Amino acid sequence: MSPLRSRRAVRTAAVVVALAAAVPFSGRTPVHADSVVGGTACSSIGWTRIDGPEGSFSVIDGSAALNLVYVGSRDIDVPGRVTLFYGQPNNLTWNPVPQFAGIRVSDVALTPTRTTEVWASTLGTGADFDGLVLGRSGLNEFTPRGSLRTWFMRLAVTTSDLFAAVSKPGEVGVYRWDELSAVWQFVGGDTIPTDYFRQFEAGSNDRLWLGTDREGLWVSGDAGATWIRSRGGSETVWSLAVSPTEPNRVLVGLGPSESAAGSYPQGVRVSADGGQTWADGATPAAFPHSIAGARLVTALAFSRINSERAFAAAWDGGLYQSFDHGFTWAPMPQPDEQQGFFNSFFTLAPSGTLGCELLYAAGADGVWVHNLAAPPYSAFIPTAGRHGAFQ
Repeated sequence: MSPLRSRRAVRTAAVVVALAAAVPFSGRTPVHADSVVGGTACSSIGWTRIDGPEGSFSVIDGSAALNLVYVGSRDIDVPGRVTLFYGQPNNLTWNPVPQFAGIRVSDVALTPTRTTEVWASTLGTGADFDGLVLGRSGLNEFTPRGSLRTWFMRLAVTTSDLFAAVSKPGEVGVYRWDELSAVWQFVGGDTIPTDYFRQFEAGSNDRLWLGTDREGLWVSGDAGATWIRSRGGSETVWSLAVSPTEPNRVLVGLGPSESAAGSYPQGVRVSADGGQTWADGATPAAFPHSIAGARLVTALAFSRINSERAFAAAWDGGLYQSFDHGFTWAPMPQPDEQQGFFNSFFTLAPSGTLGCELLYAAGADGVWVHNLAAPPYSAFIPTAGRHGAFQ
């Protein structure tokens, strides 16, 4: 294994271990809420842990049109552990995909208007970690989609296309899936000066956003052909969210670089004009934990019912919520039983459940769900999905 690939295999773990040594987890739970088990997700009060998956989960996506949510994991510390699960949005159980026993999942994406409805990028089990993108059509099992192989991919979906961001040396860049010829076509992004594309998102206006290690945030308005830097080059983007209803509103969560030591920019940055200008997310002084001082912002999401509401998870500061598009943040109740931190957020308003919006949180001990809807947040807005406008 090359030194670069060897370092990548342990980078995330090394960052978390270093943070753990500096901040005991027991000091990172400012506010809690009770968990309620039973019933449906929309009828539950507070946080509920969804039955089924064990281990740490890092990616999640769903679709109201397909009435499905998928969650994936890179955790295979137990031999044969299944790493991909699915469920219906209002249910409180997960169903395993046995085909993914022992296969690391780097991302998932749902595209209900395409022949292939569910996509999963994988990490291989060999010394080079190279894995394929797998797809599922209807009820058929997952099969390879194209020959693109790499050890880390992130997926993003626009109204007409599926894209993969590849960080592998020699193949760095953004690729578009050509459904007619069933191949991945390189489109651009190879000149972005980073060795790690950490986050990849698409807005409902089809703009693509790439969060990098040490090189800030980049944006493309021409389907990935050309890219411009939207945020500073010293920042490492650990989390990223684009509002599904107002795509010019963007949130960026920062953290330590995986390839450099020393001090680094922290907290949340927020833009209301498509990345032309940015502000620091702030927490009122009355609260003991400030998002501005969060050493690692692990997850971000916007509400789909109330465009002003947003959510953040910090490795060393619990959960936060905002009621002004992300400019100011206050602590949010989190489950008493939750251990570790949340890796990924996803919001969805299930079809046929007026007045219900669900916040999914995938983390170190499974997947949790919280019904966010309460007056005045009862107006249903069709979901657009984490990866873009397909949902």
